[in-house]
Amino acid sequence: AHLVKGQRNVDEVLVSLENGVMILPGGPGVQELAELDDDAQSILIDKLSVLEGIADILLIDTGAGIHKNTLSFGVAADMTILITTPEPTSIRDAYGVLKTLAINTGSKIDVTLIVNMAASRSEGREVAERIQMAANQFLSLSVPYGGVVLLDESVGKAVRMRTPFFLANPSCQASKDIAEIAANLASIDDETEPPTGRGVKSFFFRLARSLGLRV
Repeated sequence: AHLVKGQRNVDEVLVSLENGVMILPGGPGVQELAELDDDAQSILIDKLSVLEGIADILLIDTGAGIHKNTLSFGVAADMTILITTPEPTSIRDAYGVLKTLAINTGSKIDVTLIVNMAASRSEGREVAERIQMAANQFLSLSVPYGGVVLLDESVGKAVRMRTPFFLANPSCQASKDIAEIAANLASIDDETEPPTGRGVKSFFFRLARSLGLRV
């Protein structure tokens, strides 16, 4: 919100963690973005574009559910990572997100599916196949399977310690699964020909247009 209001620069709000990871804390800034005039929006996008020289990869956690702002990020992103669990409501929400994204992009979207908190690898694969089959049959959308993160009590312990589980217990199963998924996604990205207009600044321009802002 401070960044959107012009009260801070990007380097003043970034929080540095271990291993070169930095966090840009969120808030109601996306909603406030719509209230900015044209010049202010352009200035903000210029500020955010400095992330291009700071980060190799920009990950945005949009949260769960089908919301306009969440979908706008999905439409604007170079790659959308859709995370679900074996719970029926989560599977239904995941398909709902895919359906809405497909409608808004004409099925031209790069989505990778990850199953979280699965009891086994076979369960994770089964959940993914159900979603993949529905997406292919009803949306004409091919959704690659990015992997599974198995249910791991180490995650809950790390949450109670207010520490990322990957740092608290890098040898736990969930950490190993995350490392494997990250390596797979990185290899996919390296092998894919960069799309036109790729980059942080281009992303934020696409996001602004998707939100109906005047840029």
